[in-house]
Amino acid sequence: MNKLNPLSRRRLLVGTGTAVALGMTRSVVAAQKQVSSQLLSALPAPAPIPGGIQIPDGPFIHWFVPGLEMVTTPFLGLQGMGLDIEPCTLTNFDGFTAYAVS
Repeated sequence: MNKLNPLSRRRLLVGTGTAVALGMTRSVVAAQKQVSSQLLSALPAPAPIPGGIQIPDGPFIHWFVPGLEMVTTPFLGLQGMGLDIEPCTLTNFDGFTAYAVS
């Protein structure tokens, strides 16, 4: 093995991988900037549904917890608000939303 060779296989692979990762990162950042500028110009602005829940020691969010009233969510400990609730969080949403309760 030649000890004078400054470019080993390891350095070649690491350098190539770094160059590829940097190129991919730059293209992802450019795509994100383009999408965010398109989203900022989207009309009309989303309008949240009236009502919602207050997270304990947190913000108020425009969302109804699907589930039976006697059941609480495992992580937040929020009580279910029934099965006949609005699954969408926007009033001017033109699409389809659904939820599933097991």
